[in-house]
Amino acid sequence: MLWLGWAALGLAIFSCRSNTDTDSSKPAGLTEAIVSDTTQPDPAPLDIPAARDSTAPKAPAVRTSKQETIPPKVFEVLDYIRKNNRAPEGYVGGRRFGNFEKLLPQKTPAGKPIQYREWDVNPRQEGQNRGSERLVTGSDERAWFTRDHYNSFVEVKKKKTVLEQ
Repeated sequence: MLWLGWAALGLAIFSCRSNTDTDSSKPAGLTEAIVSDTTQPDPAPLDIPAARDSTAPKAPAVRTSKQETIPPKVFEVLDYIRKNNRAPEGYVGGRRFGNFEKLLPQKTPAGKPIQYREWDVNPRQEGQNRGSERLVTGSDERAWFTRDHYNSFVEVKKKKTVLEQ
């Protein structure tokens, strides 16, 4: 009877496969990922106010700022869009911007819903990330600039000419 116990133990050990087997019926990499995760120290938690306290009031994401902080290229792209109703050659833009976070005004003073479109302010370069700067235009004729990919906005106001000052 003792030999039967040893045989069962041997069979159990033999039938357990390691993660180095080439059995394609099992997903590869799962064990390795779990093992490698346990060898690294836990990263420090991110210092995000919302993560610390979900009841904390949200700071307004629309900033009122001097127009001088908006790069000249933003005004150039906006002028082109307003004249041609499309992005300049070599730029990405014109897609619907959902405003899902509701950081921009949702309705006009008359109560009409505002539709938004987003535009790059830098020309597309093959093999490179498009960056985080965007221009957002609304059906209410207002425009907004974001440096941080829609996390905050500055309204882009028409530059005054010498005669308008």
